Amino acid sequence: MTANLQTTQKSLYETDYVLWVKTNLARLKAQDYSRVDWDNLYEEIGYLS
Repeated sequence: MTANLQTTQKSLYETDYVLWVKTNLARLKAQDYSRVDWDNLYEEIGYLS
């Protein structure tokens, strides 16, 4: 299931960036950390520095 979730997250990141941001923000606010797209989130944070 985790691999499937990661594939879905990656697809969302690549196809609808705004929805990806809103989805992950909602998951962080809900403290649903197991469903956050950490790989792409780390990459995006890295771009800020």
